[in-house]
Amino acid sequence: MTPQVIELINLKLNKKWSPEQISGWLELNESFTISHETVYQDIWRDNQRGDMLFTALRRKCKKYQSPHKNKQSGRGFIKNRVSIDERPQVVDDRSRIGDWKIDLVKC
Repeated sequence: MTPQVIELINLKLNKKWSPEQISGWLELNESFTISHETVYQDIWRDNQRGDMLFTALRRKCKKYQSPHKNKQSGRGFIKNRVSIDERPQVVDDRSRIGDWKIDLVKC
């Protein structure tokens, strides 16, 4: 990476562009292929030197929270759910219309 490319990257970062956008823009407009990971590595090298370029990142280096961290809340969790083993006997008899399985219904 030349000093000109680094300066261009810094300029785009200060305009709140993401490293992915910078990578795509360089490839389209400057005929220079660089991965977004290389842009991130440049940001972290800058950080190790004591500069503050990383503050221009949109996400501010926040870590993503794992979706599996809390199994008692969130998407796909049903409060007060009852196991299928605890369903009433009347459901197994299929004496009511709503108790039929969809694969047994012929349209």
